[in-house]
Amino acid sequence: YQTSASYVFLSPLLNVLANNTPAAFGGAIQMPGYRFQGQVRYYYLKFYNKKKLSKVFLPTGLYTAIHSSYSNAYFRDKNAPIERIEFTQLSFDLLGGMQVMYNDVFGIDFFAGMGYKNNVITYYDYRGRKEIWDADMVNLGSYYSSPIKLTIGMNLTFGLL
Repeated sequence: YQTSASYVFLSPLLNVLANNTPAAFGGAIQMPGYRFQGQVRYYYLKFYNKKKLSKVFLPTGLYTAIHSSYSNAYFRDKNAPIERIEFTQLSFDLLGGMQVMYNDVFGIDFFAGMGYKNNVITYYDYRGRKEIWDADMVNLGSYYSSPIKLTIGMNLTFGLL
C-alpha cells in the first residue's frame, strides 16, 4: 500500500504568465491547495533473486493497483481572497504497472489505467455566495467534464527497506 499527501501551488512559470495578463490587475495570483491519495497494489509477477530471502518482500514486478485521490485548489487574487474559483477532484482508478528496483533503494515505476473522476468547479463571489459551475460552461474541454479518467505515468522511487 502507498499513501501520500501534497501541497498544491502555482508553478513559477504559470505565476509569471498569470501576472502578465490584464486579468491579474497587477496583483499576485495565488493557487493554494492540497491532495491526498492512496493505493493498494498486488504484485502478481515478482522480479527478485530467489537465492536471497530478503529479496522476496521487495516491491518489484508486475502489479495491479486500486488508486483513489482527492484534490482541492483555488484560483484567486492575493488582494481579494474572498472572491475565488475552487476546483475539486475525486477519483478512483484501476491501474496496471511494473516497478523495477535497483540496489534495493532506487526504482522506477511505469503505470497505466482508467477510472472514474468527479470534477466540481465552485465560484465564490466577493460576498462569499457560492455558485457551482458546469465544466462545459467554463470551456475546459470534454476530457475535463467527462467522468472517465485515463491515467499513464511514471514514478521514480527511493526507499529504505
